[in-house]
Parts: sequence; C-alpha cells; structure tokens
Amino acid sequence: MRQRSYKNYSIEVHRIKKLNQCLDGICMLDKTEHTAVSPVIYAEELYNSYIDGTSLEKVIKTATDLLFGNFETATDMNLDNIKESIVPVLTTQKPKENMIHIPFLDMEILFRWIIKRDKNGVFGTMITNEVAKAFELDVDNILEKSKENMRKIMPVSVMPLKTAIPEYKFSSDEIPVFVLSNKHSIDGAAYILDESVLQQLHDIFKKDLYILLPCVHEALIIPKGFMDESALKQAAQNIAQSITNPEEKLTSSLYKYDGSISLI
Repeated sequence: MRQRSYKNYSIEVHRIKKLNQCLDGICMLDKTEHTAVSPVIYAEELYNSYIDGTSLEKVIKTATDLLFGNFETATDMNLDNIKESIVPVLTTQKPKENMIHIPFLDMEILFRWIIKRDKNGVFGTMITNEVAKAFELDVDNILEKSKENMRKIMPVSVMPLKTAIPEYKFSSDEIPVFVLSNKHSIDGAAYILDESVLQQLHDIFKKDLYILLPCVHEALIIPKGFMDESALKQAAQNIAQSITNPEEKLTSSLYKYDGSISLI
C-alpha cells in the first residue's frame, strides 16, 4: 500500500453558518495546492452519534475515514479563486486586531472567504491581514469587490415577511414588512451595503425606507408612513432582544434610506 506524507496538510475547523444555527465544520486542506481534499464533516454530528451510543472508537474511525479516505474521490475546492469568493459580513462586535475591517455607521464590515457552498451550508473563513498578504489582496478595493462577488455567488432575495415566516400569524392591519437577504439566508443583512438594491426598493415603494437589522442573516425593510420612528425604534429593540444566539444577533439600531443610508 502506497504511503502518503501528511506534512503539507492541515486540519481546519471553521464555524459554518447555516440558517438558524452555526456548526463546527472540519476539513482537510492541502496547503501546497490550496485545495480541500476531504468533505466537510460536522463536529456536532459526531458528538450526537457518540451520545446516541456509538462507541468513541467508531466515531473517531468514521471521522478519520472521511478526512483521510477521500484523496482520490473527493471533489477539490479550488482555493486560488479567493479574490472572486470574498463577500462582506456585518457585525457590531469589536473585530479582532488581525481582521480586515471597515467601519460602517455604528457597525463594522468584515470579509468572509467563501470556500464551498452546498446543501449543508456555507463553508468559509474570515479574511485576516495574514490571508490578505498571502494572497496579495487589494485591501483598498476589497469592499467594492466583495459586493460584486456577493451579487454573483449569494444572489439577493426580497420577500414579504409573511412569506418568509409563514408560521407567523399576521393581523389584517399588519404593517408591510419585507425581508432583504440572499438566496442562502446566510449573512444576508450585508445586502444593505448594496445601495442599488435599496434604491430599487425605494423606487418601487416610492417612499423612504426604514431598516431594522436584528439578525446578521437578513434586514427588515419597512416603507415610511406605516409607523412613526419612536415606535420603530422600540420594535427594533424588541426584535433584537428576541435573537438569542449571540453569533446571529446584529443590532437594535434603526436606519433610514432616503437615497443614502443613515443611522437614526
């Protein structure tokens, strides 16, 4: 049996955002070829298997078989197209010192390198100064490039809240609320950075727009005239408080778009 050296490989663990949850994804990478050589496996699934009675030895064997047994059959993820795979992410948390970030209103824009997208979620990692240097990224223009990439690989989605959350019971006089996100419903609040989308909504409603950002996955859009600002500010705080996952919570602030976006 041919022996393989693993000195040029690394085991990477990343938080993978899926709708309504974040999972720990584990993958093996070939550092010299910039490719992934194993499928993504989830630590939570391995742990649940162990809790359900599978022996620890079998759980470990399953994980190692997946990570090390797919060199010939795994579909490689080409990591060399990083410049075409960076998308923006909004946060109100203080960025780590080594993170590429840009201030935006009362938030920060971070940048995520999307390595893989499939039915199991989005596998990626944040752009650090080290990554930017290693791949010679144009940090000065990274925001515009990331918005361009976002439109291509995470296309915009706009729908009434009633459609987005069908289990919610709406009254007949419910104010119109629209959910702005992307087709993956992951980190979709970043679409408020794309003013062309906001301007299209502004043109459709022929009204200024109020924007609530309680969750990183979507923005709530409310055309002006259906609720006064004081009530909207209270609603923004109430909705933000209902987001229990700290990794998904964004902000209780209220914003307005009237040709440009501003903090109220």
